[in-house]
Amino acid sequence: MGGGLLGCMIWVFILTIHIPLLINSHFDAGKITNALKDTGLASCAFILAAFYEREG
Repeated sequence: MGGGLLGCMIWVFILTIHIPLLINSHFDAGKITNALKDTGLASCAFILAAFYEREG
């Protein structure tokens, strides 16, 4: 449950912080990289939550 909530929290962070920054500054490699890093982090949180839900 904790991993799923962490993934949701990171997705809300991406939607509220990174997406408006990407809309305002097109083709900024640093901002695109940061958004993709956080997307990967959220995805890993969801994967770990699903893995431990099956085991426990």
